[in-house]
Amino acid sequence: MKTKILLFTVILALGFACSPSQRVTSSYLNKEAIPKSPYKKIFVAALTKDMEVKKNIELKFADLIGGNGGSSVLSFELFAPNYEAFANASKEELMKKIVDAGCDGIITVALLDVLEKQRYEPGVVYSSGLPYGFYGSFYGYYSFRAPLLYSPGYYTTDKTFLIETNIYDVANEALLWTAQSKASNPSGFDSWFKGFVKLLYKQMEEDGLVRK
Repeated sequence: MKTKILLFTVILALGFACSPSQRVTSSYLNKEAIPKSPYKKIFVAALTKDMEVKKNIELKFADLIGGNGGSSVLSFELFAPNYEAFANASKEELMKKIVDAGCDGIITVALLDVLEKQRYEPGVVYSSGLPYGFYGSFYGYYSFRAPLLYSPGYYTTDKTFLIETNIYDVANEALLWTAQSKASNPSGFDSWFKGFVKLLYKQMEEDGLVRK
């Protein structure tokens, strides 16, 4: 029987729709590392120096886990008060804290890169009326052309965020599942996260990590 990873068992019921601006580009399931039972407590780590973003992501995952009756340990709390305490921890220190906290699973979310591409948005011509006597006289031409309003073109920058999500087993530290995804011009954190989580769950179904 395929194992349901506790973290994601409630996501489908939330009814989040995947944004077309997000997609999974690649994923991998280590079938030999699939645990015999769902994880009961998950260590959640958003790998970013931006503490506000880090807290928001980890707290959102904590809400999902708690909503399904599970529990989580967040890196920004376990390694307070700053990111350096977590980033500079040795393997022994890191794993000891995670094991001592009672975690049996780990999930990490990392921003790999931000791609920026500039594009030109052409101007738009608006007319305030219909042509009348366009070629017949000066005033006919003037009365048609003068009211035209022109919105000049401009340059805008598209941003694409490359994100990697990994799940590890604490007992043997083995990578269970990984997925790389893209998010283009997200409108806000909440809308991005809802689509992101739904996207991950769908990919887990396709990879056979969770049952459809």
